[in-house]
Amino acid sequence: MEQLINFRDFGGYSTTSGQRIKTGCLYRSGRADQASRRDREVLRALGVKTLIDLRSPKERKRALRLWPGARVVSLPMPFDEITRQRLKPLFFRRDVQTAVYDMVEGVYLDTVDHSRSQVGALFSLLQQPDVYPALIHCRAGRDRTGFVSAVIQLALGVSGEDVTAEYLRSNANLLPQIRHTVTLLKTLSLGLLSTQSLHAVVASQERYIRAVIGKIEDEYGGIAGYLEHCGIGSEDVSVIKEILLEPLSDSAEKTRFFKNWCA
Repeated sequence: MEQLINFRDFGGYSTTSGQRIKTGCLYRSGRADQASRRDREVLRALGVKTLIDLRSPKERKRALRLWPGARVVSLPMPFDEITRQRLKPLFFRRDVQTAVYDMVEGVYLDTVDHSRSQVGALFSLLQQPDVYPALIHCRAGRDRTGFVSAVIQLALGVSGEDVTAEYLRSNANLLPQIRHTVTLLKTLSLGLLSTQSLHAVVASQERYIRAVIGKIEDEYGGIAGYLEHCGIGSEDVSVIKEILLEPLSDSAEKTRFFKNWCA
């Protein structure tokens, strides 16, 4: 992609059922209104029909030029606004590196609770075959998109290790491009925030996504319990699995049968 940052397909992962998430169905990226004409041509060639925008209305500075048959669904999650509000009091404190990491992790943990209505709406949308292929995006495609992608993958049966690995892939895509952001934040803090502290804000950290997975396990009893609190039941998830998971091969089906029979 030319200008559409952090773009990738997040299918292809194996699940606990022995199946694999289909590729070519779900994509993720940074803000889609930043896409160049060539980027939009690529999205159109991929058949993308639905763009799911997780940004707040304040973040949308320009309208996305859509192609025939494409539509935008807005599911705003105020992650960036909350992060900025909680970061400001730390600007003029010294030795805040640990506090910054804890602050961002806290925003992630709060997102688990505060985004249940958006997750419910998203999973209702994902039950509709005609929305695919779909692109989920926020500003950088890292935090909100990373959270939502993790919830989808957990619901489909992807292991926590693979969910974490997918989340961390954003660093390879984004870190080379964030020098300007780090410089700006350092200027706003009058140089009081260290580069390492700023890195806690602008980079994907393993502790953040592991905290999300741990909260879902410990406080909701796992992904099924969390989705129930979002208004999504097991039948809803089964519909999504039917759409997004490759069918089991005959040999894999037999292996799973014998494992279940011997258990």
